[in-house]
Amino acid sequence: MKKWTTLIVLALFICLVGCEFPTTTKEEHHYDEGTIIKDATCTKTGIIEYTCLDCGKKKKEEIPLKDHDYEIVEVESTCGEVGYFARVCKNCDYFEKIQEKSPVDHVIRSKVEEPSIDGSVGTKRYYCSVCGKEFLSFPYVENGFSRFGKLHVSGRNLVDANNNSVQLLGISTHGLQWFGRYVNYETLYACKDAFNINVFRFSLYTAEDGYCESGSKRREELYQMVASGIRIATELDMYAIVDWHMLGADDPNDKNPLYYLDEAKEFFDRISFEFKDYDNVFYELMNEPNGSTTWSDCKEFAEEIIPIIRKNNPDAICLIGNPSWSADLTGPMRSPLDYSNIMYTYHFYAADNMTIQNVIDGYNAGLPIFITEHGGMKSSGDGAINERNVNRWYEALDSRHISYVAWNLSNSKGSSSILKQNITVMNSFADGYLKEWGIFYKKHIKQVLGITE
Repeated sequence: MKKWTTLIVLALFICLVGCEFPTTTKEEHHYDEGTIIKDATCTKTGIIEYTCLDCGKKKKEEIPLKDHDYEIVEVESTCGEVGYFARVCKNCDYFEKIQEKSPVDHVIRSKVEEPSIDGSVGTKRYYCSVCGKEFLSFPYVENGFSRFGKLHVSGRNLVDANNNSVQLLGISTHGLQWFGRYVNYETLYACKDAFNINVFRFSLYTAEDGYCESGSKRREELYQMVASGIRIATELDMYAIVDWHMLGADDPNDKNPLYYLDEAKEFFDRISFEFKDYDNVFYELMNEPNGSTTWSDCKEFAEEIIPIIRKNNPDAICLIGNPSWSADLTGPMRSPLDYSNIMYTYHFYAADNMTIQNVIDGYNAGLPIFITEHGGMKSSGDGAINERNVNRWYEALDSRHISYVAWNLSNSKGSSSILKQNITVMNSFADGYLKEWGIFYKKHIKQVLGITE
């Protein structure tokens, strides 16, 4: 009996342990979507408050930081400060510089410290027109349009209104289709100041991808380069030569100016009309006739073009080329053109050992002569500078007040360009940027003007 009692008690215990008893559970709160008490920013966390829809209990939670709202800002470089690109946040003072910009050169101008009067040597000082920083002083001679005014041809001489002989000393551009980038205010301003020149020649090639071989859009661009050059030269108190640069190097027919006669008529009519009120513009009708071209051909071409120019500007000075790359004045001496205000061009390259006798003979015969292109090297545009021979030329030309223009303003290959080939600076003509020819010619002009440094 006792045994069975024990078994019954054990069974009841097991049953009680294995059974589940009902319990009372606490219901969870049902919160609303919450109300923002303080919104989060990119620098401070926010607070949101929730309310139970059943009992009204409230609880608060933190709102995490927001991401920055970035924008990119650009600060331009100046000659005093390096610019940069930066990432900034629109909502806070977050700032991160991400890239510096290239530095900017000073914008160099010159101002008169001591004026040049009637050819005397004055003094200018370079300064930056942006930041005002001042640089070295340098001597100069005022020899531009404001000094000489409108020029004309009297006998064999280029003269001012009082019939005093005037000598123009200048530099020619290279072909505008290749080096038109140099026709800008900064470059021409710096070149004028450095060299003390008073005339620029703007070379509009007819061939070699030049004006006459281009489509209408490119032709217009080349025309505007010449027009821009004239305006800049005028603003810089200088004279300008419009050079119809026929040569025949690429197109053999272009050796004769008559080949592009129709194009020349159109061009000179337009350019002389646009600048009909400018008293500082010369028109060079043909660069270098050559090959079988005769003086008769050159004369025929000139007699077609001169009346077109004179229709628009009756007093314009016209410069006339001649055979053998404008190095043969025998034709003009035998049979000169019957127009006033014309001059005959001559080109020489001193290392070719060209003699100046043809120029002297022409001058003695009464021809007004203008050297619109020359160099101290070979006519190929390369080789060493023949200083001895070019100085002989200068002595003869300077003593007769014959004007001359050097070839060329560019950084092209060969020794005839005044800038070193690796130079990309557009607003300085310091000696360190110049080839031998540029340094030599700059020094020579200063000697002619009586400038000593």
